[in-house]
Amino acid sequence: DDLFKEEFKRFRNSRGEFAAGEVIDFENVEPSGASQFGVSNMPTPPLSACKTAQRLGLLPADKWIVFSLATAPGLYVIPNPFRAGGQHHWVKQCLVTYPCKPNVCNLDAHVVRAGDGRLWPRDLNNLPSAAEVLVSRDPKDMSEVSKNVSEVPKDVSDVSKDASEVSKDVSKMPNHSDLLHKLHWVTLGYHYDWTAKVYHKEHRSPFPEDMAELSTFILGAAGFPNFVPEAAIVNYYNLGSTLSGHTDHSEEDLSCPLLSIRWE
Repeated sequence: DDLFKEEFKRFRNSRGEFAAGEVIDFENVEPSGASQFGVSNMPTPPLSACKTAQRLGLLPADKWIVFSLATAPGLYVIPNPFRAGGQHHWVKQCLVTYPCKPNVCNLDAHVVRAGDGRLWPRDLNNLPSAAEVLVSRDPKDMSEVSKNVSEVPKDVSDVSKDASEVSKDVSKMPNHSDLLHKLHWVTLGYHYDWTAKVYHKEHRSPFPEDMAELSTFILGAAGFPNFVPEAAIVNYYNLGSTLSGHTDHSEEDLSCPLLSIRWE
């Protein structure tokens, strides 16, 4: 049996009732009384780095609180990297920009999006209808849609539910919010093949420059100055959705760091 999955199911069904010590809330932990944690701050950065941090919506690196776990060497948690209001730009990018073509999203296996594929327009007061966003839902017109996004694996189905739930009839989708509700993931740079669970060298698009700068800044401050981001997956969570337990092992170079950022 897969004990990892069984343990995840237990936590998912616990409804927030955990035994003491089973779950760590890094936003409410008391550093002085937590012997199992390593707690540190980054060194004071130069002025130029402070200006870059401000432009990226980040606090200066020496203001970050960095947690490490004795039981998980190499894992670092930074609960406070963003300044107040610093996430607004990134949330907008995830909704407005990153789902656009040539980036790939879970809807692409089931719909053909018009134009640049924008789902959330820049003018939030002028949302288009689903019929304006979609070109076709006829399976005969899907030949140019990448086969690499044909199905999301079941072990991450809590977040990436099968996009076939999207209605096959545009007339049944009068509200543009229906499409947004069905947007579960977008891949950037090298596009992940959810079926084979690999990255294909020939299936890629340009990595977003702002996301690259944010990633290199955070990891540079954390001690990885030569990091170059090549792939990212943006997950979209509805209320009540969760990300199933899983391991990340599809990358060719396992010595490179993995960066996970939460925006809300």
